Amino acid sequence: PLSSPSKAGPVRVRPSCMLGAVDGEETSVPVFRLGSAGPAVGEIQAALVHLGLLVPADRSDFDQPTDWAVREFQQNRGLVVDGIVGPETWGALQAARLSLGDRLLHLTTKMFAGDDVAALQERLSELGFDTGRADGVFGPLTETALKGFQREYGLVSDGVCGPATLRALK
Repeated sequence: PLSSPSKAGPVRVRPSCMLGAVDGEETSVPVFRLGSAGPAVGEIQAALVHLGLLVPADRSDFDQPTDWAVREFQQNRGLVVDGIVGPETWGALQAARLSLGDRLLHLTTKMFAGDDVAALQERLSELGFDTGRADGVFGPLTETALKGFQREYGLVSDGVCGPATLRALK
């Protein structure tokens, strides 16, 4: 079959890598598990390969190695370990694909979330700027730490982690 989402059907999820979606911004995303197939399964597998959890192979279905890789990813991220790629695992996979510098980071009403934000928080903390716990969410404490870093390093203190700030962070 071209696509075999779970029998539970589509579920409502927030857009990838953004927290605090408001009404009307949710989208339907199928749930994928062992036996599912289709382009979304390929995207899941590509993310798992990128993260080093799955060996690249010519596959188009959610097979046993994919199930094991999803379970390992879920365990590593503190998610429910069930081998099912639903909204929570899907969002975590999308966030895990981001590296610091992949996008402009700044505080918005829909906070950025992802591994890139966690890397920024860890780097700012290493440099002595308090971001709180490196939770991967760009909130007010991260913005304050970023502005402090920018001010101290002679950059425009706008709270946006753009190219100039990234160069200074290295």
